[in-house]
Amino acid sequence: MKSENHRKVEAVLFAVGRDIAVEDVARFCSLSENDAHAIILELSRDYNNDQQSALTLQQKGKFWKFTVKDTYLPLVTNLVQTTELDKSVMETLAVIAWRYPIIQSDLIKIRHNKAYDHLKMLEEREFIMKEKYGRTYRIKLTSKFFEYFDLPTQDAKEAFRKVIPPDIQEEIQRSEQEIELKEQRIEEQEAKKLTEKTVVEKTEEQLAKEAADALDEDEEAEEEE
Repeated sequence: MKSENHRKVEAVLFAVGRDIAVEDVARFCSLSENDAHAIILELSRDYNNDQQSALTLQQKGKFWKFTVKDTYLPLVTNLVQTTELDKSVMETLAVIAWRYPIIQSDLIKIRHNKAYDHLKMLEEREFIMKEKYGRTYRIKLTSKFFEYFDLPTQDAKEAFRKVIPPDIQEEIQRSEQEIELKEQRIEEQEAKKLTEKTVVEKTEEQLAKEAADALDEDEEAEEEE
Protein backbone atom coordinates (compact mmCIF):
# COMPACT_ATOMS: atom_id res chain seq x y z
CA MET A 1 0.00 0.00 0.00
CA LYS A 2 1.26 3.44 -0.93
CA SER A 3 2.09 5.86 1.88
CA GLU A 4 0.69 9.37 2.07
CA ASN A 5 4.00 10.76 0.77
CA HIS A 6 3.89 8.35 -2.18
CA ARG A 7 0.42 9.56 -3.08
CA LYS A 8 1.52 13.19 -2.78
CA VAL A 9 4.48 12.70 -5.11
CA GLU A 10 2.34 10.75 -7.58
CA ALA A 11 -0.31 13.48 -7.52
CA VAL A 12 2.25 16.22 -8.20
CA LEU A 13 3.75 14.32 -11.13
CA PHE A 14 0.29 13.76 -12.63
CA ALA A 15 -0.87 17.33 -12.07
CA VAL A 16 2.22 18.98 -13.56
CA GLY A 17 2.05 16.97 -16.80
CA ARG A 18 5.52 18.04 -17.90
CA ASP A 19 9.17 17.52 -16.97
CA ILE A 20 9.73 18.42 -13.32
CA ALA A 21 12.91 18.34 -11.24
CA VAL A 22 13.17 16.24 -8.08
CA GLU A 23 13.88 19.34 -6.02
CA ASP A 24 10.59 20.88 -7.16
CA VAL A 25 8.65 17.71 -6.33
CA ALA A 26 10.27 17.74 -2.90
CA ARG A 27 9.31 21.38 -2.36
CA PHE A 28 5.69 20.86 -3.41
CA CYS A 29 5.35 17.81 -1.15
CA SER A 30 7.28 19.26 1.82
CA LEU A 31 9.83 16.44 1.63
CA SER A 32 13.59 16.26 1.58
CA GLU A 33 15.10 15.92 -1.88
CA ASN A 34 16.49 12.47 -1.00
CA ASP A 35 13.09 11.21 0.17
CA ALA A 36 11.35 12.60 -2.92
CA HIS A 37 13.95 10.99 -5.19
CA ALA A 38 13.58 7.61 -3.44
CA ILE A 39 9.78 7.73 -3.84
CA ILE A 40 10.03 8.69 -7.53
CA LEU A 41 12.39 5.77 -8.18
CA GLU A 42 9.96 3.41 -6.46
CA LEU A 43 7.01 4.80 -8.45
CA SER A 44 9.03 4.46 -11.65
CA ARG A 45 9.70 0.77 -10.96
CA ASP A 46 6.05 0.18 -10.08
CA TYR A 47 4.69 1.80 -13.26
CA ASN A 48 7.31 0.31 -15.57
CA ASN A 49 6.67 -3.19 -14.21
CA ASP A 50 2.88 -2.88 -14.18
CA GLN A 51 1.68 -4.60 -17.33
CA GLN A 52 -1.86 -3.32 -16.68
CA SER A 53 -0.82 0.35 -16.80
CA ALA A 54 -0.52 2.40 -19.99
CA LEU A 55 1.71 4.91 -18.21
CA THR A 56 5.41 5.00 -17.46
CA LEU A 57 7.47 7.38 -15.38
CA GLN A 58 10.28 8.63 -17.55
CA GLN A 59 13.56 10.22 -16.49
CA LYS A 60 15.30 12.89 -18.58
CA GLY A 61 18.45 13.90 -16.76
CA LYS A 62 17.34 15.38 -13.44
CA PHE A 63 13.73 15.68 -14.62
CA TRP A 64 10.82 13.21 -14.43
CA LYS A 65 7.53 13.01 -16.27
CA PHE A 66 4.57 10.70 -16.69
CA THR A 67 4.05 9.61 -20.30
CA VAL A 68 2.32 6.82 -22.22
CA LYS A 69 4.15 3.58 -22.89
CA ASP A 70 5.45 3.00 -26.41
CA THR A 71 2.71 0.44 -27.14
CA TYR A 72 0.01 3.09 -26.81
CA LEU A 73 1.74 5.87 -28.75
CA PRO A 74 -0.24 5.24 -31.99
CA LEU A 75 -3.46 5.62 -30.00
CA VAL A 76 -2.26 8.98 -28.67
CA THR A 77 -1.19 10.17 -32.11
CA ASN A 78 -4.58 9.15 -33.54
CA LEU A 79 -6.27 11.17 -30.81
CA VAL A 80 -4.17 14.23 -31.64
CA GLN A 81 -4.89 13.67 -35.31
CA THR A 82 -8.64 13.99 -34.71
CA THR A 83 -8.43 16.92 -32.33
CA GLU A 84 -5.76 19.25 -33.69
CA LEU A 85 -4.10 18.17 -36.94
CA ASP A 86 -5.91 16.83 -39.98
CA LYS A 87 -4.95 13.42 -41.35
CA SER A 88 -2.76 14.66 -44.20
CA VAL A 89 -0.76 17.05 -42.00
CA MET A 90 -0.39 14.35 -39.36
CA GLU A 91 1.03 11.96 -41.95
CA THR A 92 3.59 14.57 -43.00
CA LEU A 93 4.57 15.11 -39.36
CA ALA A 94 4.83 11.34 -38.91
CA VAL A 95 7.24 11.13 -41.84
CA ILE A 96 9.35 13.90 -40.27
CA ALA A 97 9.33 12.10 -36.90
CA TRP A 98 10.25 8.75 -38.44
CA ARG A 99 13.00 10.08 -40.70
CA TYR A 100 14.16 12.80 -38.27
CA PRO A 101 16.29 14.70 -39.04
CA ILE A 102 15.08 15.09 -42.63
CA ILE A 103 15.89 17.55 -45.41
CA GLN A 104 13.00 19.59 -46.81
CA SER A 105 13.68 18.63 -50.43
CA ASP A 106 13.53 14.94 -49.45
CA LEU A 107 10.29 15.46 -47.58
CA ILE A 108 8.76 17.19 -50.61
CA LYS A 109 9.87 14.27 -52.77
CA ILE A 110 8.02 11.89 -50.43
CA ARG A 111 4.93 14.03 -49.69
CA HIS A 112 4.90 16.14 -52.88
CA ASN A 113 4.11 19.88 -53.10
CA LYS A 114 1.26 19.72 -50.58
CA ALA A 115 3.94 19.33 -47.92
CA TYR A 116 4.89 23.02 -48.27
CA ASP A 117 1.53 23.98 -46.76
CA HIS A 118 1.90 21.30 -44.11
CA LEU A 119 5.35 22.61 -43.15
CA LYS A 120 4.01 26.14 -42.86
CA MET A 121 1.22 24.95 -40.57
CA LEU A 122 3.53 22.78 -38.45
CA GLU A 123 6.01 25.64 -38.13
CA GLU A 124 3.21 28.00 -37.05
CA ARG A 125 2.12 25.42 -34.45
CA GLU A 126 5.78 25.27 -33.32
CA PHE A 127 6.09 21.50 -33.87
CA ILE A 128 9.04 22.00 -36.25
CA MET A 129 11.68 24.54 -37.16
CA LYS A 130 13.81 24.92 -40.28
CA GLU A 131 17.50 25.69 -40.61
CA LYS A 132 19.42 26.44 -43.80
CA TYR A 133 21.12 23.36 -45.24
CA GLY A 134 22.87 23.99 -48.54
CA ARG A 135 20.22 25.08 -51.06
CA THR A 136 17.39 23.57 -49.01
CA TYR A 137 16.44 23.33 -45.33
CA ARG A 138 16.86 20.76 -42.62
CA ILE A 139 13.60 20.12 -40.76
CA LYS A 140 14.09 19.90 -37.01
CA LEU A 141 11.62 18.82 -34.36
CA THR A 142 11.10 21.33 -31.55
CA SER A 143 10.92 20.86 -27.80
CA LYS A 144 7.15 21.33 -28.10
CA PHE A 145 6.96 18.30 -30.41
CA PHE A 146 8.84 16.09 -27.95
CA GLU A 147 6.72 17.33 -25.05
CA TYR A 148 3.56 16.72 -27.07
CA PHE A 149 4.31 13.26 -28.45
CA ASP A 150 7.14 11.89 -26.29
CA LEU A 151 9.59 9.91 -28.45
CA PRO A 152 12.01 8.65 -25.79
CA THR A 153 13.04 5.40 -27.47
CA GLN A 154 13.54 3.78 -30.84
CA ASP A 155 10.44 1.67 -30.16
CA ALA A 156 8.38 4.83 -29.78
CA LYS A 157 9.81 6.20 -33.00
CA GLU A 158 8.83 3.02 -34.79
CA ALA A 159 5.36 3.21 -33.21
CA PHE A 160 4.95 6.69 -34.69
CA ARG A 161 5.75 5.17 -38.08
CA LYS A 162 2.44 3.28 -37.90
CA VAL A 163 0.65 6.55 -38.58
CA ILE A 164 2.22 6.60 -42.06
CA PRO A 165 0.17 4.79 -44.76
CA PRO A 166 1.88 1.73 -46.32
CA ASP A 167 2.17 3.31 -49.78
CA ILE A 168 4.08 6.26 -48.32
CA GLN A 169 6.33 3.91 -46.34
CA GLU A 170 7.14 2.04 -49.54
CA GLU A 171 7.96 5.30 -51.30
CA ILE A 172 10.25 6.29 -48.44
CA GLN A 173 12.07 2.97 -48.57
CA ARG A 174 12.52 3.21 -52.36
CA SER A 175 13.97 6.69 -52.09
CA GLU A 176 16.20 6.13 -49.04
CA GLN A 177 19.31 5.37 -51.07
CA GLU A 178 18.77 8.42 -53.26
CA ILE A 179 18.19 10.56 -50.18
CA GLU A 180 21.40 9.34 -48.57
CA LEU A 181 23.39 10.09 -51.73
CA LYS A 182 21.89 13.57 -51.93
CA GLU A 183 22.72 14.28 -48.28
CA GLN A 184 26.25 13.06 -48.90
CA ARG A 185 26.61 15.39 -51.91
CA ILE A 186 25.37 18.36 -49.85
CA GLU A 187 27.87 17.57 -47.10
CA GLU A 188 30.65 17.27 -49.67
CA GLN A 189 29.65 20.63 -51.20
CA GLU A 190 29.66 22.26 -47.76
CA ALA A 191 33.09 20.76 -47.02
CA LYS A 192 34.38 21.99 -50.40
CA LYS A 193 33.08 25.51 -49.72
CA LEU A 194 34.79 25.49 -46.34
CA THR A 195 38.05 24.33 -47.92
CA GLU A 196 37.84 26.99 -50.64
CA LYS A 197 37.11 29.66 -48.04
CA THR A 198 40.13 28.55 -46.03
CA VAL A 199 42.34 28.66 -49.14
CA VAL A 200 41.10 32.17 -50.02
CA GLU A 201 41.71 33.38 -46.48
CA LYS A 202 45.23 31.93 -46.51
CA THR A 203 45.91 33.45 -49.92
CA GLU A 204 44.72 36.87 -48.77
CA GLU A 205 46.82 36.54 -45.63
CA GLN A 206 49.88 35.59 -47.71
CA LEU A 207 49.34 38.51 -50.11
CA ALA A 208 49.02 40.89 -47.18
CA LYS A 209 52.22 39.53 -45.69
CA GLU A 210 54.06 39.83 -49.00
CA ALA A 211 52.84 43.41 -49.39
CA ALA A 212 54.01 44.23 -45.87
CA ASP A 213 57.41 42.63 -46.53
CA ALA A 214 57.76 44.60 -49.76
CA LEU A 215 56.92 47.84 -47.94
CA ASP A 216 59.54 47.07 -45.30
CA GLU A 217 62.14 46.42 -48.00
CA ASP A 218 61.33 49.77 -49.68
CA GLU A 219 61.67 51.57 -46.39
CA GLU A 220 64.99 49.89 -45.68
CA ALA A 221 66.22 50.81 -49.17
CA GLU A 222 65.28 54.46 -48.64
CA GLU A 223 67.10 54.53 -45.31
CA GLU A 224 70.26 53.14 -46.95
CA GLU A 225 70.15 55.87 -49.60
